[in-house]
Amino acid sequence: MRKIDVEAWARRVIDMVLEGNRVEDSRVELKAHFPGDHPHIPEDVHVFKHARQLAGHANAARGAELLWLFGLDDEANCITDVATDKREHWYQRISSKFESLVPELLECLTIDHADGVVVAFYFGTERAPYLVNNPKGGRIDYEVPWREDNTTRTAKRRDLVRVLVPVQKLPGIELLHGEIEIQRRSQGGGFLKATAKIYIEPFPGDSLFLPFHRLQLMTSFISPEELESCTVKYENAKVGKLRREVRYESATISCGPAGVLVSGPGVFEFCRQWEFPNNLPAISNGPSWIRFLATPSHQDRHVEEESELHHLKSEGNRAYWRT
Repeated sequence: MRKIDVEAWARRVIDMVLEGNRVEDSRVELKAHFPGDHPHIPEDVHVFKHARQLAGHANAARGAELLWLFGLDDEANCITDVATDKREHWYQRISSKFESLVPELLECLTIDHADGVVVAFYFGTERAPYLVNNPKGGRIDYEVPWREDNTTRTAKRRDLVRVLVPVQKLPGIELLHGEIEIQRRSQGGGFLKATAKIYIEPFPGDSLFLPFHRLQLMTSFISPEELESCTVKYENAKVGKLRREVRYESATISCGPAGVLVSGPGVFEFCRQWEFPNNLPAISNGPSWIRFLATPSHQDRHVEEESELHHLKSEGNRAYWRT
């Protein structure tokens, strides 16, 4: 991921936190303070806690990159404005708590926001497992931590099996073009339709299958809470109560009722439409973003790509955004 992409990811997370959303997941961790700045946790204890959490996060990531943001409080939904001169010192200190290998620091960015400063750390995790020292000493020298939901525990046998099984290579993707159409109905409600044109490149010699239920399109216009109040529909190729539409533009890509088969590099277009029976979410004419996520069959990891959209025009009850 390019440095500008890491910054865009971080800014998106910052905005979501300031809007009151919970954002920590399998790839994102938020910290309000650096060690030494917390009013109730001794610095040395805080350093080891961060090292253990990072090791657990990286072990559970299955090779995916991680984003840690310092200076962001998701309890108070605010920026705490951390001291940026502590960023290199922090990584050096937590590295000393690892047995040998440390998650690779790919990028470290200082992000200026209207409400303050946030420091972003972007980690690679391809060399798991990661072990940390036992701070209490004794006969147990090291621990293999594991992240489950938003907590860290000692890894179990089933977790170690997942780490030691070779990670399958994920395809490369590029979001070539994205657009959003919104229509309000005079009798109330309406729909939001998002379309993404995707270039996909499997690992050389591989083919892959993308099940429809593992393809996602997301947009800044719809929050997780608002998704619960609407119906998702895909056009064409009816499957149960859902309609799906994937238009493919390459001899290496074929589409069936269950998903998309990719035998080589190519381009296809994926569309998702949300139906709102009552009220559409609040929409502004400012910029938006669209994000495509895909989890291939036989994989427990996903690939994703995002693009910024700009308001194109409004005509009556319709409005359009495009890359």
